Amino acid sequence: MRKIGLIAGSGRFPLLLSKEIKNKGCELIVVAIKGAADGDVEKNSDSFHWVELGMMQDMIDIFKENEVNEIMMVGKVNKTILYTNSSFDNRVKGMLETLDEKNDDRLLASIAQEFHKEGINLIDPMEFLRPFFPKAGVLTSKKPDENVKADIDFGFTMAKRLSDMDIGQVVVVKNQIVLAVEAMEGTDKAIPRGAMLGKGDVIVAKVSRPKQDMRFDIPVVGLTTIDTLIKSKASALVIDQNTIILDMEEVIKKADDNNITIFVKSTGRKISRIFISTGELSGDLHASHVISKIRMVNPSVVIDGIGGKYMARHNVNLIENVSNLSEMGFVEVSKSIMKYKKLFERVRKYLLENRPEKVVLLDASGMNFRIGKIAKELGIEVIYYIPPKVWVWKGQGRIKKMKEICDKVICLFDFENEIFESNEMEVSYFGNPLVEIVKEEKKKEQFLMENPEIQDGDKVILLLPGSRNQEIKYLLHNILRSASNLHKKDPSLKFVMLKAQDVKLDIDTSELDFPLIVKEKDSYCWYRFATFGIVASGTATLEAAISNLPMVIVYRVNFLTYWIARVMLDINYVGLPNIIANEEVVPEFIQGDFKPEKIAEFIYDTITDENKYNVIKDKLEKVVMKIQNENILDNIAGKILE
Repeated sequence: MRKIGLIAGSGRFPLLLSKEIKNKGCELIVVAIKGAADGDVEKNSDSFHWVELGMMQDMIDIFKENEVNEIMMVGKVNKTILYTNSSFDNRVKGMLETLDEKNDDRLLASIAQEFHKEGINLIDPMEFLRPFFPKAGVLTSKKPDENVKADIDFGFTMAKRLSDMDIGQVVVVKNQIVLAVEAMEGTDKAIPRGAMLGKGDVIVAKVSRPKQDMRFDIPVVGLTTIDTLIKSKASALVIDQNTIILDMEEVIKKADDNNITIFVKSTGRKISRIFISTGELSGDLHASHVISKIRMVNPSVVIDGIGGKYMARHNVNLIENVSNLSEMGFVEVSKSIMKYKKLFERVRKYLLENRPEKVVLLDASGMNFRIGKIAKELGIEVIYYIPPKVWVWKGQGRIKKMKEICDKVICLFDFENEIFESNEMEVSYFGNPLVEIVKEEKKKEQFLMENPEIQDGDKVILLLPGSRNQEIKYLLHNILRSASNLHKKDPSLKFVMLKAQDVKLDIDTSELDFPLIVKEKDSYCWYRFATFGIVASGTATLEAAISNLPMVIVYRVNFLTYWIARVMLDINYVGLPNIIANEEVVPEFIQGDFKPEKIAEFIYDTITDENKYNVIKDKLEKVVMKIQNENILDNIAGKILE
């Protein structure tokens, strides 16, 4: 069971959050601040402890004794105590002495760092708080007239400027004059001060800061806020969508009963920075198409990440190239542990220094689970686009890991959507983007003109040995032997090998006993033009299916990797077309069954039997129908920017 620690200050927020944490099935360990927290929060806890505000070491000891490594801080604490109270332990005193600036951000970041030193990470509570965020617009029955609306717009603008300077987040205005601004005393004291000057009918604006760190500083309004507005004879409250409303229904009713307008402004804030991590070339390709759509909506967004040539073409700042990371299999990856350890250190440093709003992960679970964990520890939203194939593994271990690191999942298959939903994860399915990506790059006439080795009417056998060097190592020899055997059966066949860029192909075509053409460009044109394919298991099998290219799927890895996979995996097929259809649409030749003679015989029998050939094409069409939809890439980009 996941363990969550909660440091509870005053107000109802800790109580409501504790209920949400328990509703998610987590074990809850509460450290309540003496003189601030409401003792009722104990009702929802599995372990409850009162601690003085300045006793950080006591808090650390409690969390470590309970084996807690994820904590949240919510509720009010009078920050003036931090600069006047002398009853601090040595840890807090030492921390305060090192502060070069004593503003909120610097102070709270230092507190987070002290916990992190002990392996305890302050996390973003957003996954538990979604029900508390309001929609934009007027929430109350009373609508603002033109004068009030002018004050709402003015007050909101002034509050945003104030928050930009990290002074406060609340202003009180009337007739487009600022009456009070929040300082260290807090919202509930700033409002009466402004109301006294305005003598009623004031407008109160409360906003989030530009880079609000939701791990420990969440803007909140609730019944206490409404009571303060009533006493101050305020006529309206304006907040932004990053502000939580506690007891929302009661707050709205009480505001209605007292003729107070509550107006929620759309944040209208564009995401400024995204980090995208993909582990190999097919993920790099997927990412590039989504990046293109993201930039159409938000041209100014800065995107950094781990990727390859396709992401680089879209002006992504790469901190690592996937061509250096293309290992596959248990044994192969284990040999690169030190390389990945250094990469994770660089990723942590980047995330700390740049703090992107979103981290988007694509497949590559061995690497991306760790990157997601780092991002989660730093309070950054994590979206898994193209999640790892958790459904192939026996047991629930991988789904559990995903729940720990992910805020959202965007999947590529409808059956994945059902799996993640059943595990209470926020998941979206819009269709498979390859349907929009796999298109003929050129017209047939131009394609033939640029490839004079091929004539219209030729039967072309397409060879795809994979996009990783490991795949080439285990597949290339038998793919070439399969082609050789097939050539002996029908010398008129043309053989074209599609080489992925950044992959080494150690082939001397002059030494082969059949003519081989090697190409790197126009892969989707070749899919459409070819008669049949020998395709390495992976994304290429679905690209071929979308192109309606009959194929055989081949798969072979290190013997030990294959043996481990047999023990740990629970899957009937390795090829995506077969997995989607849940039946053998095209044959698979795996490990010891990957025999050139068998492959050549099957292909020859199929391409010389029109009925057998067309049955495969018809089945592939049905596979594609299962993953089609409209505006797939637009919807994926929109979800990431949401």
